[in-house]
Amino acid sequence: MNKVFQLLNAMVRDGEVPNYAIGGAIAAVFYATPLDFAGEPVRVFLAEHLVAIMLQAGRLKDLARVQMFLSQEAVDQEILRDIIKRHNLDKQWASFQSRDRQ
Repeated sequence: MNKVFQLLNAMVRDGEVPNYAIGGAIAAVFYATPLDFAGEPVRVFLAEHLVAIMLQAGRLKDLARVQMFLSQEAVDQEILRDIIKRHNLDKQWASFQSRDRQ
C-alpha cells in the first residue's frame, strides 16, 4: 500500500495529476486531509467531511446516514462545525437538526 501512495505523491510532484484523494469521489479532493501512512503523506477524507457531503446532497438516505454517524459518535463535533461553516452548510445543518428533533 505504501508503494501506491509513493507513486501517487510522485505523480503530483511531477505534475502528472493535479491532486488526488483516497475515497472515490471527485468532491473528496476538496475535502481531503493529509495524513501520514508509514512515513508517506496520504490524502483522505474524514468522517466529518463525509457528513458534510451527505448534508450537501440532502437526500433522505444521506440524512439517515448523517444520523447514523452522529448516533455512533463517529464524528468530532468541533471539526464538523468548522467544516459546516467553511463550506456554507449552515442552512442544511439547521434543517437537519430541526428534522432530527421532530
